[in-house]
Amino acid sequence: LENGFVDTSYYLKSITIYPIKSCGGFSARSWPLSNNGLTHDRQWILKSLTGEILTQKKVPEMGFISTFIDLSQGILFVESTRCKERLQISLESDVYEDAIEEIELYGQRYKVYSYDNEINEWFSDAIGRACSLLRYYSFDQDFMLNKIKGAAKCRDMKNKLNFANEAQFLLVSEESVSDLNRRLSSGCNGRF
Repeated sequence: LENGFVDTSYYLKSITIYPIKSCGGFSARSWPLSNNGLTHDRQWILKSLTGEILTQKKVPEMGFISTFIDLSQGILFVESTRCKERLQISLESDVYEDAIEEIELYGQRYKVYSYDNEINEWFSDAIGRACSLLRYYSFDQDFMLNKIKGAAKCRDMKNKLNFANEAQFLLVSEESVSDLNRRLSSGCNGRF
């Protein structure tokens, strides 16, 4: 409170990009935006051989995969404690242009590129089960109808969400993190 006015200025303390959904992300001081949110954020996913989209809830080993994008080199770097070699994936190539397939995620259909066996084997070793890496190509609708609490809402999908669950940007305030830490340290008995 200064001169009777509440300070309502906010600033962004950090930016974290998660290139591969459910894998580790990396922090950046600044990052370019696209129509989908942060450039390359949640643009890749892992899929099991049975077609199931893999997440950390189902495969906790995904949390041990770390990522970093060097925009100047145009490379996605991927590392895992389970793999000796660091994987390098070109942002401009490495996908099979002719191997576009459709998948369903969150009730929506997406077109995706697939990668060669060498890249898929690296990820299979990293998580301990056979899988394939897929990269977002496009969303198959211009709008989406959501039914929330009995009411239908139409959401414009021209600004596509890559593989984000709900939104392009997820924001967390320092106050909410401090509050959560206080509750955890005070033994809140699971009450939030």
